[in-house]
Amino acid sequence: MAGRKTPQIAAAPAVASSVTSVPAPVVDSGIATERPTLSSGVSEFFVRGKRPVVNYGAAVAGLSKLHFVDAKAGVDQWVSYVHVAPFTETGTDVSWEAAQVLEGGEANLNTDPVKGTHFYELPAGALRSTNYEAWAKTLKTWLYQTVCLELRACPSLKRVAAAGESEGDFRARLG
Repeated sequence: MAGRKTPQIAAAPAVASSVTSVPAPVVDSGIATERPTLSSGVSEFFVRGKRPVVNYGAAVAGLSKLHFVDAKAGVDQWVSYVHVAPFTETGTDVSWEAAQVLEGGEANLNTDPVKGTHFYELPAGALRSTNYEAWAKTLKTWLYQTVCLELRACPSLKRVAAAGESEGDFRARLG
């Protein structure tokens, strides 16, 4: 009863040109008290933690806006995402496969950290501004290959649920 629609990236997703410091588990070693300095041209955002003391660790945020179109099914939907990808163990690349969607999207990205917080050291890859262009390209490829819009469908009635329509609402509309 569900159909998958692959995004058409007609309008390219926003590049992964932001280092996002996300709340990280407290660890005794590797924490610096000073806020790390990034290369010019790299935006920095912070995700607020729910604990009173926050230690920020680096990750890469991929901001994207995907367009899903299927004329036959009557689908024409734009969806915005913020994927937060961790750095690989080497610290020189990011893993979009391990990325998580940030709940609340861009609304949960702040330009200032919580006062009195500590920062983990930045991985080597975060210090090179040229890496962000490469990560943006891999983000686009990864989005196209993995992100789909799930839609409920009733083939016998040739009906497809609207994007975001609940199963109950769709069933009621079919009835």
